[in-house]
Amino acid sequence: MKSSVDRRQFAAYAFIAGAMRASGALLPFVALDAAAAAPAAAGSDGAMIDFDSVYIPPLFLTGAAPKSAGGPARARGALARLQAQWPALRTRLLAAWPGDAAWRRTLDSVQGHIAESDRLAARGAWPEAHEALEHVRAALKKAREARGLDYALDRFVAFHDPMEHLAAAATQWTPATLGLAERDQIERLYAEARARWRAVESLELEASALRLTAERETQLRKAMADVSAALAQVSQALRGDDAAALLKAAAATKPPFIRAYTAFGLAPGDALPG
Repeated sequence: MKSSVDRRQFAAYAFIAGAMRASGALLPFVALDAAAAAPAAAGSDGAMIDFDSVYIPPLFLTGAAPKSAGGPARARGALARLQAQWPALRTRLLAAWPGDAAWRRTLDSVQGHIAESDRLAARGAWPEAHEALEHVRAALKKAREARGLDYALDRFVAFHDPMEHLAAAATQWTPATLGLAERDQIERLYAEARARWRAVESLELEASALRLTAERETQLRKAMADVSAALAQVSQALRGDDAAALLKAAAATKPPFIRAYTAFGLAPGDALPG
């Protein structure tokens, strides 16, 4: 959940999103290749959900660590829990596609990123520790898509990129510098984010299957509704001419998404179900 997006990245992403949409295609959140797809073993979703439940907290907390006095300790604690759980989780994840050498290499890379994040956190390099963990979900998402698995949380991750660039508009420009070209970039990013969020909204999320407590289910559903409302505000602002309102609406898409995504993570002190 990186908080910095430079101007060139922002423009490049907006251009790609617009080009894909103009050609009649959406940037895919699932790559289903019937010839290459290999069904995951039964029970694989549970292993992936359990991994994400201990992975998401350190992903978020390493990004937030420098922002409060207690942040570093919380981030290190979450990383320690992930490290402790990883060997058993790796075994369970490996069983999703047993005998698949490329899947094994993906999990080896995940292990390397986790270890790197831990080393960086030990010396207080929090942005770099967070970045190392960002690579984890990207690697797993790519591997699942290559095998035709439409995993629920990957739809949230697919929404993250256009949302991140959309929210960054508030730091890229001011009302005085928001011209027609910049508004067009925001509109393209909004369209891509909205399309990907519809894929999230279409999910049938079952709390028990996702290992959600009642509290975390409430957090998730409220946050998802808030994301939808925030995107509606961007749409409304794009129809008007108030630049300040548009930038404010774009920035407001990120906080509810963070609340939605972090609802899948275990609270400090909680353990995976036995």
